[in-house]
Parts: sequence; structure tokens; C-alpha cells
Amino acid sequence: MKNVVKKCFAAALLLSVIGGGSCNKDQEVAKFDPSGENSELAYFASAETSVSFDPAAEGVQTVVLDLLRQNAAGEFTVALSVSGNVDLIGVPETVTFKAGEYKTPVVLEVLTEEFVPGSNYSVKITAVNPEVDPETQSSSQIGTKNVSFVFSASLVLNWQPCYILKDFSKLLSSELTEADYVLGADGSPVLQGGVYAYNFWWEGEDNEPKLERAAGTNTFRLTNWGDGVNFIFSVDPSKTVTVDGKEYASVIVSDQYIGSDHSDYGKVYVCDGQTFNPNKYPASTYPSYWDGGQTFVFHLMYFVSAGTFGDPARETFVMADGK
Repeated sequence: MKNVVKKCFAAALLLSVIGGGSCNKDQEVAKFDPSGENSELAYFASAETSVSFDPAAEGVQTVVLDLLRQNAAGEFTVALSVSGNVDLIGVPETVTFKAGEYKTPVVLEVLTEEFVPGSNYSVKITAVNPEVDPETQSSSQIGTKNVSFVFSASLVLNWQPCYILKDFSKLLSSELTEADYVLGADGSPVLQGGVYAYNFWWEGEDNEPKLERAAGTNTFRLTNWGDGVNFIFSVDPSKTVTVDGKEYASVIVSDQYIGSDHSDYGKVYVCDGQTFNPNKYPASTYPSYWDGGQTFVFHLMYFVSAGTFGDPARETFVMADGK
């Protein structure tokens, strides 16, 4: 049963802006006459796309995007401005339309071998058009044409249910058998549930989430978390944190949408403190970890595009033992 109360009123009072940013819903769009046929106006057919890759894929994966123009007169070289996960998604600095071409490929090189399962990576690519006012280049559109494109990539994950273990220290084992599980009255393994304790955007305890694991990984998710979304995190036993003199396996929570919006600032996201800012929120002060038994501890940073809601909040998930 969920015993969770949303407390957006408190979050609104704590909002702190990052880098002087603001949340302006009325974005300025440059005027453009669609009847014109400017050969030096490059744009994308759509604003965004997402691609999922096989976790077993090796080497560099390529994805081809189409950059368009209205008029094919002459050769035209376009510079591409890129931001985001540029270390994992390679984008060429320029592309060239040959004379007579209305379309030219933008070839992306994606290093999926470096991806963390359960995480999403993206880049924003902007075509720098020479005849467009530079101040409007940051706008996503010129008229009906998308000068910017957001490409997102992740790994396909095969989610499998977790079952209550007789020995919780075996949670990360890849060689579990029925003998390792607590059996129910019907003789079958019991699904792993537990109690999640919220302490920021929501408050209260929730015993509805169930634990699942992505096959072949140490990536887990809690189903029906918060307002009903999946909450994804990974356990990294090679990276530890020290709490009260004991070392525990680190937990990583990559950026993800919580399924709830702020009334003024839009979509709300969450990640762990180290992912958000490792210098400001060190693991020594804001540890996220698995204690090797029944408990996961998360120090979660809730944020929106305009900024954060204060320091990371401590939340926990304690796995049920079936007794």
C-alpha cells in the first residue's frame, strides 16, 4: 500500500538556479518565410530521435541522420555545433552538400561499449547557418524547420524479476538457482518487494515497488516507483564508499525523469549526488550504496532544467525477507 504524500510546495521554496538559467516557456522563434528557397539554410526533418543498441554490440556503432536544404544550387558546407555526451557520441564538425544535392548524411559514431546499462546519453546538434542571425541559432526552429536535433541513445535491457533470497549477499550473483530463493506457499520463488522511504518530492513509505534486474548486468529497477514510473540504478562493487568505518558497494543513479512535473518549472528529474556534481556532493558526505544485505541507500538530487531543489535527499529501499 502506498502511503506517499507529494510535497511540491516545499520544493518550490527551495529552488536554486544553476548558472543564472531561467525557465521561459515562451521561446523566441526567428521569423522565416517558407516560400523562399535559400540554398544556404540547412535543417533536420525532425527535432529528435532515440535509438537503443544491443548490449552485446562491439566496436563503434554508426547512425546516419539526414540534413536537408530547400535549394540544391551549388556546393554548401555546414558547420555543426554540438553539446552533450560528445565523448560517447561522435559528431562531425562539418558536412557538405554537393551541387544538386538536397540531402546530405550526418554520420554519428556511438561508443556503446562505454555505456552504463540503464543510462541514457544524448547530444544536441545545431546546423550553423551563415545567413541566419547568430542570436537565433540557439532556437530549436526557424519557422517550421529544425536547425537543432537531439539524438539520444541507450542499451536495450532484458528485465527479469528478482526473487527473495535466503542470503541477500548473493544479490549480484549470476549463478542463482531455486535453492537460493525463499519459496511461497505454492512452492514458487517469491517476488522481491520491499519498502521504499521517500524524503523529498514525495514523503512517506511505499511497499508497492518490485525489484527487477537487467539480465547480465548489475543494473536494477524498482517498478511502480513514485507516481508509477520505473526507477533505475546500478550497483558497482568495484567502487566503494565508506560509511561508519565500513565499505559498501556504490550505487549509481543516472539522470531520469521521475514521472512528475513541477507546476512552474516542468519536468522533474533525479540522479545521485555524485552523478550531479561529484565535487560539490562527494560520496563521503552523500553516499549512495548497497549495504550487502537488504538495504539500498540513495542520496538523490531532484532537479529541473532551471536548477536544483537544494542538497541531495536521503532515501532508502529495504528489501522484504519473506518472513
